[in-house]
Amino acid sequence: MVHTHSTYATAWASRGEGHGLTEGPIGALAIAPDGSVWIGGDGVSRLDGDVWTHFSLDEMGVTDVRDYGVMSLAVGLDGAVWAGTDVSGAFRYDGETWTAFDERDGLADDSVFSIAVAADGAVWFGTENGISRYSPE
Repeated sequence: MVHTHSTYATAWASRGEGHGLTEGPIGALAIAPDGSVWIGGDGVSRLDGDVWTHFSLDEMGVTDVRDYGVMSLAVGLDGAVWAGTDVSGAFRYDGETWTAFDERDGLADDSVFSIAVAADGAVWFGTENGISRYSPE
């Protein structure tokens, strides 16, 4: 059974292409400690208040996309944003530069479906062929 209440109508706010969001499906969301919202799909977008910043897949350095582009996001304890892609590995944004990580760097697979940050700052990646752990230095 679905309950509908008119009081919930004012609790919802939506953003789409007409509000600054890039076109395409949303594959991932992450909230940074500063309250900004990171959105993954056909690239990565950041919503900080009413200000949008967009990073295309090309700007991130993504070289191959099959279906979804960015499928997972997380914000590290150091504030860096991690993005997992459908076939191009993981990408880390330090506020200035995107850095790519793939199987050659130790990922179990280049299809990254989930990312989680542990209390010790380690970043865990769920991939097509297992999990991987990245420990910041």
